[in-house]
Amino acid sequence: MTNRENSLPLRPYKGRLLQPSIPEFPGWPSRRNIDQWQMEKTLREREGVRLLLEHYGISYLNSDRRMLVELVLALARHHVAFFRSKTSKPSTWNGFLYAQLLHGYQERLRAGCTREQARAATKRRLPGKLANASDKTLANRLATARRAFRSIVRTTPNGLLDPIGEYGARWWQFMLTGPNPQAGDENITFGPARHDQDSVLVSGLPPIPE
Repeated sequence: MTNRENSLPLRPYKGRLLQPSIPEFPGWPSRRNIDQWQMEKTLREREGVRLLLEHYGISYLNSDRRMLVELVLALARHHVAFFRSKTSKPSTWNGFLYAQLLHGYQERLRAGCTREQARAATKRRLPGKLANASDKTLANRLATARRAFRSIVRTTPNGLLDPIGEYGARWWQFMLTGPNPQAGDENITFGPARHDQDSVLVSGLPPIPE
């Protein structure tokens, strides 16, 4: 797991991992009953390990030793604070706010506002304390949004945001509709790529909607 992956929100267990599966110990502990219970218990535990490997995205192609080490570390990161990265206070900004900011700003420009007027008008529509952001902060956020979305949307000469192809259109519409908290969409974040400051990494993206 990379540092970036280690900093992403932990995915909760789901499906069969939430259901007890180990059989009850036999009420009549004969040798035959115990042997049968032990065999079924071992099969269920192996199935549980397989489900955990899938949950944490650990490849079956690894050696048994490496696979075991990766699983132990994944479980430790999930349950033991010592194995997690130190993180700063999360930013209030998220992917959906960036999309709405860029969309609102361009709409104001197309309506005839100057850049300063467009930023001021767009800022007033931001939620909570974000509406008090400085003009410099807002300009920086707009620049980040342009870099982040440049692969799915471009600005036409008349100021219209034009999605690039079917993929871009679907993604841009999805970003403008707002997050679904139940799906964890609000965890979409942006940040500069370590080796290329002109690129922006996007993390927390859900599957593209059909």
